[in-house]
Amino acid sequence: MKKHLLLIFLITISFVSVSQNIRKQIEELDTAYYHDDYVDAKKRIAKIYPEMDKIKDDTLLVEFLNTCGSVYYSTSDFTEAANYFLLAAEKAKVSLGENEYHYALAIFNLAGCYKEEGRYAESEPLYIKSLPVLAEAFGQSSVQYTRCFYTLSSLDSRRQDLLLKPP
Repeated sequence: MKKHLLLIFLITISFVSVSQNIRKQIEELDTAYYHDDYVDAKKRIAKIYPEMDKIKDDTLLVEFLNTCGSVYYSTSDFTEAANYFLLAAEKAKVSLGENEYHYALAIFNLAGCYKEEGRYAESEPLYIKSLPVLAEAFGQSSVQYTRCFYTLSSLDSRRQDLLLKPP
């Protein structure tokens, strides 16, 4: 009986250790990103991503994927960023729900990638879908929410520019 309890204890400790290790690695990724050290951030992503199935906290997983997308967005690799934001949105939708901040943020960021790639028709519905949740999260009179509307309006002005440009 003691051997079984010891085995259960050791397994539990190993899971906690792995979880804390990944959490620490994600914190280091966040630090690299916030310091604009994208080379280091990409190295950290490459190390963490294959082990992301060990991230048992759904919110942490979605935040990790959003950070990955943000790193690639910051280096103008919009296709790679979109892949991460799409994965973040899918995970958030399933585990947290469509009316949750992390899901709305992921689709808002995905819309930004599509906009940068000139995929305006795909971008606009995502922006519009994210707005009600972001309004609740930030408050309708917040600077963050105002920026969301500014981003959406810039999409309209870019489309107008394209319509007015001669071929």
